[in-house]
Amino acid sequence: MVIQFTGQVSGDDFLSVQNTIFSSENFDGMSYVINDLSQAELEDEFFKEIEVIAAISMAARLSNSKYKKAFV
Repeated sequence: MVIQFTGQVSGDDFLSVQNTIFSSENFDGMSYVINDLSQAELEDEFFKEIEVIAAISMAARLSNSKYKKAFV
């Protein structure tokens, strides 16, 4: 799955998308998600939330060992 972010993106915006993915009934079958932030303007808040984003990603990996996340 590739997610293209555009415009201003806050930490809450990003976390909302991630939570939707992780709570999806298809999550167990996912092997990767590429988060394309190349066209996004990241708000300062995004960088303040980076530890939370990393912790949630690590927890997701515990429930699906095939899951990988990449950022562009």
